[in-house]
Amino acid sequence: MKFAYEHQGDILYQVENYKFRYQGVEKANIELMYFLDDEAYAFQFNINDNLIPEEFRFSANNNRDLCEKIGVDFQEFAGTFSSKQKALQAAITMVSKIIIQYSKVKPLW
Repeated sequence: MKFAYEHQGDILYQVENYKFRYQGVEKANIELMYFLDDEAYAFQFNINDNLIPEEFRFSANNNRDLCEKIGVDFQEFAGTFSSKQKALQAAITMVSKIIIQYSKVKPLW
């Protein structure tokens, strides 16, 4: 789909909201954005854990500084994703790495 917009930067996108449980405990809200013009996905998240430093609780997939701090390849998270599954998997990976690195929760595996 392609739409005619009035201004550069105007965009129409669909939003789906998800909740993520880490080790059985609800830890994050994930907002998945579907960009209709490009048929591509991106995400942002909000971690609900006061043990996580505030600067890491809310972010999006294209945050280069965050990727470097949690040890993931920025190129894998930059831009958009070609499918809903790829975007949601990237969100799960990013949120899990933040929780492991910045909270006192130890992974079960």
